[in-house]
Amino acid sequence: MKSKSIVILSSVLGIAALVGAGFSAWVITQGAQATATGTITVDTVTDNSITINSSWVDGNNTIIFGGLASHPCAWLKNSDHTENLTCTLHLVVTNYTAVDTFTLSIAASNDTKYQSAVTANLVGALPTLGDKKAALSTGHGTIDVPVVFTWGSAFGNVNPETYYSTSPHNDYATYHTAASDNLTALHDDLSGVTFTITVTATAA
Repeated sequence: MKSKSIVILSSVLGIAALVGAGFSAWVITQGAQATATGTITVDTVTDNSITINSSWVDGNNTIIFGGLASHPCAWLKNSDHTENLTCTLHLVVTNYTAVDTFTLSIAASNDTKYQSAVTANLVGALPTLGDKKAALSTGHGTIDVPVVFTWGSAFGNVNPETYYSTSPHNDYATYHTAASDNLTALHDDLSGVTFTITVTATAA
């Protein structure tokens, strides 16, 4: 009887030992979650567009190599068209503070014909308009640009009526042929010729 009791006890202890070893194999795990917040930066939009509106002061956009309102020369006059050698271009520039460069240039519709008159000293070269940024800034975006043409040295850089009314050019016998030739050449060279002004503005 004593031996049997020992065996049974040993078996119970053995079972207890196996069950205990089974519990030690369990593993408990738990996941994790985190959040992070970022920011979005968006730049504002600055519109530096430049617009230019142009018009002619008093509606005058016609250059006339004509006569004088009064006629000082005894033998030469032009009563059909009165001289007008200056036109004024009016410019209004929006967003003018954004302007980096502001230039004006002028061109004849038929440069060959105009240059022929210049070469013959009948008229002066096309006006030089150039850089007008300083005037634009001073005028706060509004400026008037005079466009001035001139007579050539063949007429002493003055109106032919004035030139041929002063001595010694007022001598009809000596100068009337030259006057006729020069004024005919002037008509042939400049008849139908127009001019165009280009305004160029760049943004800073």
